[in-house]
Amino acid sequence: NIFDGASTGCKRCNSAADCSGPLPYCLKTPLGICTPTCLSGQYPNLTTMQCEDCAANCETCLNTTACKICKPDYYRYETQCVLTCPLGTWPDPFTKKCSPCQENCRDCTSFSTCVECIDDLFLLDDSCVQSCPETGYYPNIDTIRSCEPCMVTNCEKCQNATSCTLCKADRKSV
Repeated sequence: NIFDGASTGCKRCNSAADCSGPLPYCLKTPLGICTPTCLSGQYPNLTTMQCEDCAANCETCLNTTACKICKPDYYRYETQCVLTCPLGTWPDPFTKKCSPCQENCRDCTSFSTCVECIDDLFLLDDSCVQSCPETGYYPNIDTIRSCEPCMVTNCEKCQNATSCTLCKADRKSV
């Protein structure tokens, strides 16, 4: 069948394999059947006048390399569909895209939840900072660079979790 564009129906092709006619009115599926539109997971190739398959895991595409909508459980990263978003991005369940982390964040689980900072920055709660606050925290560089809270009671400044260097007013260093 060939879609004529002027009506809501299709007109007959010369044969099931002869899909001559201007786009978007006449396309040939991989099975050799004439159709006005391509199936899900296919796109209209304007050069060959045929419906061609999108890349794997892509539901709607512009061509074999440019995906617009990914299949379920996949996220769009640039023009590809991926199961896991790359470093510096996070899987946004609403847009189904790999969205960028906040500035200075190397790895995150959402835009507002950073789990590792870039270069020489420190992770404080969910954000990246140049240095740790002087009161109540110490810089931990053992695994990821982070600002960790002093664990010693009544400690104002600490060297690590258990070593207090300055007590709060009216207290002694232990």
